[in-house]
Amino acid sequence: MSSGKNLNQETTEPLTKTESELDNDGNTPTSENAIKTDSESEITSDKKEDNDKIKIKFTHPMPSFLWTDNKEYGPYDVGDEIEIFSEVADLIVKKGRAEKVS
Repeated sequence: MSSGKNLNQETTEPLTKTESELDNDGNTPTSENAIKTDSESEITSDKKEDNDKIKIKFTHPMPSFLWTDNKEYGPYDVGDEIEIFSEVADLIVKKGRAEKVS
C-alpha cells in the first residue's frame, strides 16, 4: 500500500460522484457535455410554468390550498385578483369560484 492509505480507509471514504455525473470513461464531464441534474431540470420546468400564468378574479370565497409546487395559496375573498398558474386558474374557474380577467 504505497499510497499511505490502508484498505479500510480506501473502502470507507465516501463517493463524491454518482454514476450519472461521470462520462463513459469514469471522468467528470466538462461544461460542454455536462449532464443536467434533477434540480436543474426542475428549475427549468418552474421557469416555464412562471410564464404560463393567468389572472383571475374571485367571485366566491376560496380557502387556502396547497398546490403541486408545495406552496400554500389563499385564502381569497370575493373580488381578490391574482395571477396564478393556468392549470390552477382553469380549475378554479371551472369550479365556479372565479372568472378570468383580461
